[in-house]
Amino acid sequence: MEHFGNDEILEYIAEKCGSLRCLRLVSCYQVSDDALINMVKKAVMLEELEIRYCSFSEDMLKAVGKACPQLKLLRLNYRGFRRPRIEIDEEALAIAENMPQLRHSRWLPAP
Repeated sequence: MEHFGNDEILEYIAEKCGSLRCLRLVSCYQVSDDALINMVKKAVMLEELEIRYCSFSEDMLKAVGKACPQLKLLRLNYRGFRRPRIEIDEEALAIAENMPQLRHSRWLPAP
């Protein structure tokens, strides 16, 4: 999804696509942490997740790791101003602790 995603669309996908293996969210500002968490709980086969130019929390990363044990690829990109060292350290720790099968994780550079 790019530029049009919202909680309702994500919920629809979750209900219809239990065998979803790849999800890419780009500039989906209307997608909440709760909707993404509920979606990944239903998409237990998810292997690849890319989130670009969206807001999300450390709790969302933890939930993704717990709900998607087969996740092998995670791509993240942030938009806006952040306290890079503090927040990225916490998020990196959440990834390390909750995504044991992860083979590739990448913070994509912001434009």
